[in-house]
Amino acid sequence: MNKTLHQNTTSLKEASKKKRLINFIIDTTIWFLLLNFLGYLAREYSSLEYVFMALMWALMFGAYSITTEYFLGKTPGKYFTRTRVVFKQNVEPEFRLILIRTWSRALPFEFLSLALGADAKAWHDTLSKTMVVDDH
Repeated sequence: MNKTLHQNTTSLKEASKKKRLINFIIDTTIWFLLLNFLGYLAREYSSLEYVFMALMWALMFGAYSITTEYFLGKTPGKYFTRTRVVFKQNVEPEFRLILIRTWSRALPFEFLSLALGADAKAWHDTLSKTMVVDDH
C-alpha cells in the first residue's frame, strides 16, 4: 500500500547530481567495508573464498540497499545529503519498486547512466519509476 509523504508535491525538487554522487560515495564505502569484513571471514573460515565472495557480494548489496531504502526509508548517504526516494506524486515506493531499484543497479555500466548528460536519469530510477528528491 502506498503512503503519501507529508511534503507538498508542488515543492518536490529533484536532488542534484552532486548530492547523488555523495550518496553513491557514502553508500558504496559502507557497503565495501561490510563486504571486506565478510571477505575476511571467508578467508579465515572457508576454502570456497571466491564463490563465497560472489554470493556475499550479491546478498550484501541487496540486503544493504533493501534494508536501508525500504525499512529505514533512506540510505546513510541520503541521510547525510538530506534526500529521499519517492515514487510518482511524492508517494513512498512499494517494496517491489525498491527491489527493482536495487537489482537494476547491477546492470552493466548502470553507474555511468547519470553521466550521460545534464538531464540524464539513473537507470535504477527510470526502471523503478522513482526519483531522488531533496528532503526538507
